[in-house]
Order: sequence, then C-alpha cells, then structure tokens
Amino acid sequence: MQSRQRITDADRWGTPLQAGAALLDDLDGRTGRGVHLWAPSLVSLDTRATLPVHVGAFGDVTEVQRLSMLDRAMVVAVEAESGETRVLRGGREGAQRLPPPPGFEGGLGPRSSARAAQVARWTLWDSSGAAPAWPTGRYRLTAIAADCVSDEIGLEVRRSATTVDPALRDGAPPAGPVWPAPDPEGGLPRYQPSDGGPALPDDHGIALSAGRVVTARDGASCPLLGAVRVRPREAHRAKHGAVIPVTLVVTGTESPGPFVVPMRVPSFDREETARSSGFTAHFAVDLFRLAPLAASPQTYFVYAFGADGRSGPLPIAVAAA
Repeated sequence: MQSRQRITDADRWGTPLQAGAALLDDLDGRTGRGVHLWAPSLVSLDTRATLPVHVGAFGDVTEVQRLSMLDRAMVVAVEAESGETRVLRGGREGAQRLPPPPGFEGGLGPRSSARAAQVARWTLWDSSGAAPAWPTGRYRLTAIAADCVSDEIGLEVRRSATTVDPALRDGAPPAGPVWPAPDPEGGLPRYQPSDGGPALPDDHGIALSAGRVVTARDGASCPLLGAVRVRPREAHRAKHGAVIPVTLVVTGTESPGPFVVPMRVPSFDREETARSSGFTAHFAVDLFRLAPLAASPQTYFVYAFGADGRSGPLPIAVAAA
C-alpha cells in the first residue's frame, strides 16, 4: 500500500517527532497487522551526515502495545550490486526476552478488536559519530519484526546530489571464499540439489524450505534448504562460476536477536548459461551449527536476503527435548 501522505526531507531530518503525526495518519485504516518503512530515496554525502528512517507498526492493540513490536523490529539493507547485507536493530537496548506474539507459544490469548499504531525514527548511520556512512551505491531496505515484513524501499547513496561521476562510485568488493565450507563427507553444509529441497525460482530470487518443527535434542540438526537465481555480476564471478552472497536473518518470537549468517554460496554454472538465465545455486545447511537456536527453544522466523530478492518469513518451531 502506498503512503497517502508524503513527508518532506525537512520532516525526515527534522526533530524526531516532526513526521510522526503524518506517518500515524498514513497507518490509520490499514487492516491486518504488520510493519511499514519510510526512507528517503536519495542521500547525498556532501549534504547529509545521517540516514534517518521511520518504522511503523500497526494491528491489534494487544500485539502492538504490549508486545512492543518496535522493540522486535530491525532494518535490513541489501547493496543491490554486490548483495552485501547489513542488519540494524532499532529496538530498545536490552530487550533480550519478549512475550511471544498471539498464536505462538500461547501468546497473550485472544486478540482485541481495538487497533493501534506506533511510529519510531531510527538513525541508520551518523558519519559525525561512530557509525560511518555506507559506501555509495543503490540499496534495498526492508523492515522486519517477528513474522511481519514491510514493503521494500529503494535508496541511492551518492557523493553529491549535483555532480555524478561514475568513476567516483565505490566498486563492489570481489567475491569471497565459499562459506560455510562444504562437508567433505557429503553431509551439511552441501551445495548440490537436495531431495525435498525447493525448486529454483523461475525469476531472480531465493526459495527456502525446512521442517516446521525440530526437536532440540543432543545430536539433532535443523536442515535449511535453499535455491537461488541471480543476475550475472562481475563481483560474483569466480573460477568455478560464481560465489553468491546470501544472508540469513533469524529472529525469534521471544528473542528478537537477530542471528545474522552471511553465507557465500557457490554456483557452478557456465558463463554462457548464466547470460541467458542467471547464475543458479543450491544450498543445504544446519541452522543449529550456524546459530544457537537449540539453546533457546521457541518459534524462529528465517529470512534470506540476496542481491536480487528475499525470501521469508519461514517459521521453524524449535521444541525442547
């Protein structure tokens, strides 16, 4: 849903409450439950030292207010050319354990018919302080909170709003090594198609699959299977084909985290094949080895972000043995 009321740059970079009324009005009347993200489309580093965004939560009053949806929320920023991903938690510091949303682990019981909305402003960087500005380029921004995900917002970071010289653009970093390293015995991690795994997306993007319930007993595993298709990029090319960045973001119903797993998935496609249909890749990993999910049983939501799309939330209930 598009915003009904636009806010100006003066509002975005003004006092923290300056845009609040307009944005709350934008959330008024929305149905269901969810999160919404507002961000500028352009930031010029010669005139702006900060990147402010606004995140809104809306829905049942019980969930929005008592469950502190904004304490769960985070912004995921994907650099469009390289696929490198940043995850910035904006919620209250120290919010380690939160009550689960209704419908998960019992939640808070029945929903209310009353509606509520909240808006908060977060500063994703402040180059005058300890958080440096991001490299120039184009980014895709998404806000997530538990199993709620916002629309995607495009952002361009330039050195100057008036002078654009392609020679000054920061280049994408070269492809790094495959990670996590494949199991030489053929177990997990594995980078071939797996029985029961998702099919490759018809278009560019990511597909995920996993068991809905996993028991956290000694020696147990939590397989996550994925398939990826991306446009050919110079930054991804490798001798065997390509190395594709895929970042997993895992957030729980009680522990927002997030757990961030920056994977580098190998593609073995030949260049002539990739030109017409993109580079493709498969992966199978054990989430219990990549993040301490077994130590805190609850429902987790798994997201995957890449240069050409995202997938999730994929719910996985980790049950105590």
